Amino acid sequence: MACFARGSAPLLLSVFALASTAFGQQAAIERVSTASFPFQGTAGIRVNDAGVVIGTLGNPFATTAPFVWTRASGVRNLGVVKTGGDGKSAANAMSADGSVVVGHSWYLSPRAFRWTEAEGMRPLEPILGSAYSYANGVSADGSVIVGTRSEYQSAPSRAFRWTQATGLIDIDAIDGGVGHSTAEDVSSDGSVIVGAWAADVSSPLRAYRWTSAGMQSLGTIGAVSGGQSTARAVSSDGSFVVGSSTTPEQRTRGFVWSTATGAMEELPTIGNFAGDSIAYSVSTDGRVVAGWSTSSWSPSGGEACVWIDRVPISLHTLLKQNYSAELQSWMFLTCRCSPDGTRFTGEGIVEGGRTAFCVTLDETLQPTQIATDAPKGGAAYAEIGRPYRLTYVATDPDGQNLTLKATGLPSGATLSPPSGATGPSPMTVELEWTPQPIHFGRLHPIVVSFTDEFGSTVLHDFGLIGKLNQTPTVEPLTPRRIECVDGTHLVELSTVVADGNKHPLTVTWSVNGQVEQEETGVASGTEVRFEFDYDHGAHQVEVRVSDGYSAKSAGTVVTVEDTLAPLIMAAPDVVVATDAGEAFATNVTLTPPTVSDGSGHPVTLANDAPASYSLGLTIVTWTATDEAGHVAKGQQRVIVEDREQPTIVGSAGVKVNVDPGKTFSTARPPVPTATDNVTDASRIAITDDMPVTFPVGQTIVTFKAIDEAGNVAEWPVTVTVVNRRPRANAGKDVRITSTNDRGARASLDGSRSFDPNQQKLKFDWSAAEVKLAGAKSAKTSGLFPVGVTTVSLTVTDPVGAKHTDRVRVIVKRQNAKVRPRGRAANASFAEAEKHARQSLASGAVGASTVAALGQANAAARLGDAAGDEIRWDDGISYDSASLSYAELRLLQRAYGAAAARDLLVAYAESGEEELLAAYVHAVQGTLEAHADSSEP
Repeated sequence: MACFARGSAPLLLSVFALASTAFGQQAAIERVSTASFPFQGTAGIRVNDAGVVIGTLGNPFATTAPFVWTRASGVRNLGVVKTGGDGKSAANAMSADGSVVVGHSWYLSPRAFRWTEAEGMRPLEPILGSAYSYANGVSADGSVIVGTRSEYQSAPSRAFRWTQATGLIDIDAIDGGVGHSTAEDVSSDGSVIVGAWAADVSSPLRAYRWTSAGMQSLGTIGAVSGGQSTARAVSSDGSFVVGSSTTPEQRTRGFVWSTATGAMEELPTIGNFAGDSIAYSVSTDGRVVAGWSTSSWSPSGGEACVWIDRVPISLHTLLKQNYSAELQSWMFLTCRCSPDGTRFTGEGIVEGGRTAFCVTLDETLQPTQIATDAPKGGAAYAEIGRPYRLTYVATDPDGQNLTLKATGLPSGATLSPPSGATGPSPMTVELEWTPQPIHFGRLHPIVVSFTDEFGSTVLHDFGLIGKLNQTPTVEPLTPRRIECVDGTHLVELSTVVADGNKHPLTVTWSVNGQVEQEETGVASGTEVRFEFDYDHGAHQVEVRVSDGYSAKSAGTVVTVEDTLAPLIMAAPDVVVATDAGEAFATNVTLTPPTVSDGSGHPVTLANDAPASYSLGLTIVTWTATDEAGHVAKGQQRVIVEDREQPTIVGSAGVKVNVDPGKTFSTARPPVPTATDNVTDASRIAITDDMPVTFPVGQTIVTFKAIDEAGNVAEWPVTVTVVNRRPRANAGKDVRITSTNDRGARASLDGSRSFDPNQQKLKFDWSAAEVKLAGAKSAKTSGLFPVGVTTVSLTVTDPVGAKHTDRVRVIVKRQNAKVRPRGRAANASFAEAEKHARQSLASGAVGASTVAALGQANAAARLGDAAGDEIRWDDGISYDSASLSYAELRLLQRAYGAAAARDLLVAYAESGEEELLAAYVHAVQGTLEAHADSSEP
């Protein structure tokens, strides 16, 4: 509500209800009309601080005309732009002193005009075609005009700014929009323009505030999507904007926007009636807003409303209760305020006719006050056991001290300051009371008054009743059942909580008994929401709402279902070899198949894999099971291959003779035997690379064992073909007597030579210095000289194997002298050799015996070479026939002496009696040989 000090801007107080009585306050209410047509729809549009009113005159002919009204001169009709117009004209704004008036006048279509005393009414642009324009606002000095224009009737409207220098210029739209825009008002200095705009012709209009920096959208109350808003007026300094907007409840409500908050503040209806309101003007300081509101008195047509510090009061109530105005039959339909907030104009009804009015508030003012939550003349309810607080704020516009007085307070109630206290204006008083059960249902009439120093009093009376606390309410929750997809289990639940006492509420959400979300300070009637990520299965969800004294709960069940079976992909084949030595495979590592589940839940994999896998193909079945028990199956092939070689065993080699009469062998080596981990032995194939015949020497035959899987094992066998050596036999020594010194002819026979392989032999006879006849045949002959001639016979088989035998041809001269000592020497050496051999056979002799044996044998052979008749064996004799007899005897003596020495050493080492006997014979032979060589 507004209270005004003399000569100053109004002092505005945060109050709720006005006093019902006033003492000495006055308000002037003046009717604006013409003498000839006093009640024909005349409406005041603007009023300035000096009380000048402009607006629209009505008449019985349904035409209108702009007017200017002052208390001194009354109504002045401004006429029309051009003669011939249809007379539908209106004044929309004026400069601060009223010397410049702007508006629109019809000539085929509405045209913006500017009126001054000197120039009269002049259009802002040429009157052409079907274009239209409206001048809606003007700066304090009249130099800047704003409004709306269009090039033709159906074209989008454009907000414009006019100066004498620039003419009409469209102002910039938000983001370069090309839709509709209007300009409704301008600040005193012409720098701030307000109105409405739309991005395109199909978009909702939105209030804006324009400066040279550009157009700023003010949005809507509660940021309603798709809602509309319009800025209708701006304060003189451009810091406050008022108008109307769609609310979240789809109502139309007046708003105040300020540069300080940057947001729309909703203006309630009179008595918080469930209707609409519109703000048309605002004071310079933004504390007084004038406009229109529905009310319980006029629920459909509404009435003029004044908002003082955003608190609504009808203009009728303000004048009647605060200023004791005699309103008679006045009804106020709409109103607008002056920049200083002390004057109001608009459209009203008096004595049955519509007319403009001008209200001027008296400068002698009484105190004003408000009591929160306590309707004047009505009843307020305080809940049992809960603190109840009521705040009074009283102000005296003249700055006088105020005296407080209160009556009818219930027991236990306190007033601070107490009744009877006096203090400076403004005075704030707190009433506090906690009702007890005894106060339930009882009415306590309370009267609180404030009196200034002149005796002017304002009072507030109401009834205070104790009541029980109302349990909060919560709308039932709907059970929810969802399919779990991709691991998402988010479910949002919502409900509306309310409290009959409008207490702030605490809302608690629990899942399965566990608190998951809590909100405090929730307003009654709020829709609360709860989003939660649920596990699979059914969950008990409860919402509990409490006002701190009582609580109410609602519950439901949220079920997260999984009806989707897992998806199992084909697993790759697994190919393995059998275990070593076995026809099966164990410890096989399987590659699991890829699985997924539409629910996003984990999937359990199992299979029926055996402990061992037989040779060949085994099918393993995989089973995928999700948390809901849904099952999917897939197969995997396990292939066991036989990669192990057979085991083959046979002889390492064989040795055979060549075939009789052949140079090769056709003998066959034994075939190895084979076993396998899988293939039966009877089914193992054994191959070889055996030739038809084997040549003499070594041939490797490779046997291969091949099982049914194609695995191969090899076994090499060495076949050795032996060619036995032929045996040469040259016959016995031939002894013949020659009658002369040339020698004698002798024949030799080698036909007793043979080949064990029954092969045909080649013969080759040879003798030193003897020409043999038939030397390449089995028998041969030749002339042999006197003495001993050794003849060699060599036989050769077809393979090339050889063997040689020797025979002596001894030719004696008839009547030749026999040397008995030489024969005796040979015999002694023979005995020495025999005893030495016997000692060797006993194994008790060493190296000396072996050496002596060789020397004794050599001595005997030298005697043989000399021509004595003793032969030691069939071996090869010394070919010493070219030596003289004396030389042979000398050699025999040397070897004999060496043999005797070694035999004596050997005897000394071993004590073997045979060696002693051998020694004796060796000595005897040496002596005999020495004696023989000294004979003539």
